[in-house]
Order: sequence, then C-alpha cells, then structure tokens
Amino acid sequence: MIIYSVRVEIKNEIFEEYIKFLITKHINDVLSTGCFNNFELKLLLNNLENSKIIYVDYHCDNETILNEYLAKHARALRDEVKKRFGDNFIATRQIMKVI
Repeated sequence: MIIYSVRVEIKNEIFEEYIKFLITKHINDVLSTGCFNNFELKLLLNNLENSKIIYVDYHCDNETILNEYLAKHARALRDEVKKRFGDNFIATRQIMKVI
C-alpha cells in the first residue's frame, strides 16, 4: 500500500472554512479520481501559535496508480485550493510505503 500524505499548515483565521471545504468538496474530488481507496484526516495537537497543521493521508494500491493521479489529476485539484485560499496555507507532500 502507498500513502500519499499531504501536510497542510493553515492560518487560524481560515481554518474552519478550509476544513469545511476539505471535507465537503476537496477530499471527495480526490477520491472520485478512482486512484485512492480511502483516506485519513488528522489534526496535529501541538499546533503553532498562528496556525494549525493537518495531515490528509490518501491510500492507494501501488505507485503506478499514484503516478497516474499525479500526472492526470493533481495539478487541477491543487490549483483549485490555491485559487480559493491563496497564501493562507502551505501544503507539502510525502509518499510512503507500508512495510
């Protein structure tokens, strides 16, 4: 299993709006690509003073499927979030394999 982990640092003033968008739209859009089996949404408890950090871990079967997602879907989905929230968040991504 491959985990595509997205770490997002979100400014406190937009946190609730960002989470609502994530839960009601963005995660559904990512899953609807058919590349991922499920996801986990986590909130880091020891957050920063002016922001909160979340992790969204998307699970897929193999690297080929992940590469398909990255090539065909990722850019448009990232651009949509960036257009909506601008510079009020910072997202980084990691790819892991369950061993």
